[in-house]
Amino acid sequence: MFYSRTDLACEAIPKNLKQGDFGGVKIETRNHGGIEAVELNIINELGASIIKRSIGKYITIYCGRVWLYEKEFIIDLEKIISQELKKLIYKYKKTPCRVLICGLGNRHITSDSLGPLVIDNLDATGHLDVYNDYKSFLISPGVMGESGIEAYDSVLAISRQVNADLVLIIDALASKGLDRLCTTIQISDSGICPGSGIGNSKKEISKSTLGIPVISIGVPTVIDSSTLIYEALNEAKIENISYELEEILNNNRNFFVSPKDSDIIVSSLASIISNAIELAFKNKNEIT
Repeated sequence: MFYSRTDLACEAIPKNLKQGDFGGVKIETRNHGGIEAVELNIINELGASIIKRSIGKYITIYCGRVWLYEKEFIIDLEKIISQELKKLIYKYKKTPCRVLICGLGNRHITSDSLGPLVIDNLDATGHLDVYNDYKSFLISPGVMGESGIEAYDSVLAISRQVNADLVLIIDALASKGLDRLCTTIQISDSGICPGSGIGNSKKEISKSTLGIPVISIGVPTVIDSSTLIYEALNEAKIENISYELEEILNNNRNFFVSPKDSDIIVSSLASIISNAIELAFKNKNEIT
C-alpha cells in the first residue's frame, strides 16, 4: 500500500470526519471575514490513532495565494494568524514570558528557507530591559549536514541557557495536495519532528522532550513526487493501481516538487508570519 507523505494534520483527517467530536477528535471551523481556520483537537490516544498524529491542537489557516494579494488583505491575514497563535501561546503563559523563537531549515534551499527568513525579519528583545511584556531570543541552527548538530540539541541547550519558558518553531512542511501548497499555514502545540515531511526525521522537539511548551508554525512548500502522482490518480478516480506502479511510487521518494516562484512565495510568507508573531506577543490582551 502507498502512503501519501504530508506534514499537515488536516490532510490526515479521514473523509468521514466532519464538524464535531469523534472519539477523541474534535473539529471546529472558524471564519474570519472570508479566511477560514480549522482547528483539529486530538484529545486522547484514541484520537491520535485515528489521525495518526500526536495529541494536541492543529490549527490550519487557509490563506490562499498571498503573494498575489493586496496589502489590505495581508494586514488582515497577519491579524488573524496572530489571533490564532495567541490561543495557543496564552493557553500556557498568562504572564510575561521568555520565548525562544527558532527558524528551522536550510536558508540555501529556497523551499526550505522559511524558518531562517522569518528569524531574519524579527527583532530579538531578550537583551533589552525596556521590553517587559516578553523577552525573545532568536536562533536559526541550520541543518545537520552543515553543523553536524541536530536542531533538537541546539534548541534544548539554548532554551536552557536563556531560561526560556516557551519555544516557538517555524519550519517548512510537506503537503500531499497542490491546492494546499504554499496556501495554508499550520499552527500546532504538539511539537515538531524536523525533516519528517521529506522522510529524514530527526529528534522530536516538543513539550515532552524539552520540558517546556513548544508551538510550531509551518507552511507546506514541497510535495513528494510520488505523492503528487498518487494523489493525481486518486483525483482521476483510479484507485486500483498495479503492483509494479505501487513499487515505483514507494521507492521513488527522494524527489520533491515546489512552485516555480518559490523565492517570491517564501519571502512573502516569511514576512507575513514574522509580522503575525510580533503582533501576537505585543498585543497579548486582544485574544478573540
